Amino acid sequence: MSSRTRSFHFRMPKEKRKQSKDEENDSSSRKRRKAYLNKLFKCYCFMLSGC
Repeated sequence: MSSRTRSFHFRMPKEKRKQSKDEENDSSSRKRRKAYLNKLFKCYCFMLSGC
């Protein structure tokens, strides 16, 4: 699971890296977490509906 999350975090577009480090740590880490949770949730719903 940890290796998957790492690869997911590195898929961020390079454009967003232009932000200041403080901003990136605060906002984009939140966005990443949110996007990751949404992805997991969608997969979970898909599995439930698939069954």
